[in-house]
Amino acid sequence: MRPLTPEEQARYTAGQQQFTVTCQGCHQANGQGLPGVAKSLVGSQWALSPPAQVIRIVLHGKEGQMLMPPVGGSLTDEQVANVLTYVRRSWGNTGSAISPTDVQEVRGAGVV
Repeated sequence: MRPLTPEEQARYTAGQQQFTVTCQGCHQANGQGLPGVAKSLVGSQWALSPPAQVIRIVLHGKEGQMLMPPVGGSLTDEQVANVLTYVRRSWGNTGSAISPTDVQEVRGAGVV
């Protein structure tokens, strides 16, 4: 796993704050989630999936074993990138950072 660049590190730090406000209620501060409410983000195949896929989940939600409500409408591209960079690099996760441009491209594509 390569170290985060200074810009990515700033995104990670901002993402930690965004996670506390937006995600922690369901996914918990330790990323373990709440049984019956939210899946664990620790080692999650979804959190660590290719950037476009995890961005779509945050923007448009996910149905299936566990519901993930769409939260992208209330977050800017930068906020989505920040929180995903935090999730993908916390609790032992080793995913790549997400940029606001990545989010903008997925949001602009309108692909669910």
